[in-house]
Amino acid sequence: MKNLMLNLIILMMMVVNLNAQTSDSLRILNEKREQEVEMQIREADRLAQQADVLALKADSIAMIADSIAASMDELSDPASPPDADMEADGGSFSDNYFSINKKPNTKNVKIRWLLVDLGLSTYLSKDGFNLPQTAEYEPFEQNLWKSTNWNLHLMRMRINIYKHVVNLQTGLGFEFYRYNWTNNYDLPEGQANLVPVKSGTDYDKNRMHSSWVTVPLMVNFETNPNKTNRSFHFSVGGYAAARLGTNIRQEGPDIKDRKLRDDFNQNNFRYGLTSVIGYGPISVFANYSLVPLFKTENTAVPELYPFNFGICLIPF
Repeated sequence: MKNLMLNLIILMMMVVNLNAQTSDSLRILNEKREQEVEMQIREADRLAQQADVLALKADSIAMIADSIAASMDELSDPASPPDADMEADGGSFSDNYFSINKKPNTKNVKIRWLLVDLGLSTYLSKDGFNLPQTAEYEPFEQNLWKSTNWNLHLMRMRINIYKHVVNLQTGLGFEFYRYNWTNNYDLPEGQANLVPVKSGTDYDKNRMHSSWVTVPLMVNFETNPNKTNRSFHFSVGGYAAARLGTNIRQEGPDIKDRKLRDDFNQNNFRYGLTSVIGYGPISVFANYSLVPLFKTENTAVPELYPFNFGICLIPF
């Protein structure tokens, strides 16, 4: 009887232990299932976010494709007549002709640095371009093709006045002149009244160099300010200049390289007219001084008015 009771007690303890182990196993299994479900939910959220990003990219690609298609349609359409363009833009005929309503240029002040001109230096008499064939003009007869001029514009500034079609242009630069004389004359140094002297030397080189600092002020017109490479432009105005220095260089049979430094009775300041005209990147210029090259009280030399012209190698 005692053995039976003992066996029953052991059996009951085994059952209780088995139930406890089963409960622990079920609890662990449930926890694992909950963790798996939570991981699956997180993965689903991640995939949903990726799907949203892909949808946004697809929308962007679709918008770009629509823009390209619209641009191709515009290119394939025949050009509309001027009246239709004018009505679509809502502007006058002059506004559409000068192309100032399509893509307005918002840069009201434009600055460029280090522009270069190259041309020829000459002068005009009171009678015009050709110098009179008289004795007083003989010392200043030129070899025009060897009388050069080049200009270095440190800075040019353009200020918008009206829709970039009308502008104000100014700047600061240096001008360098070389007058190459064909006749054998000397200009003596340090004379209050300059008198050219006939030289007995047959000069291979007899030329005067002069350098100036200049400040121009011009009104500029641009017919197509939004496409300057297809624009006709014209600038006209005046300039003021101050002389920096002058020298004469001579070479001959017995003279290797003579350099004479003096003002040679030149005016130290002058002013005049200036203009630039061109189309697209091609421009030409011309400057005319309203002040004579030599001082007017210098009675032994004629009144010569400097005139230079050429091409803008690096234009505005």
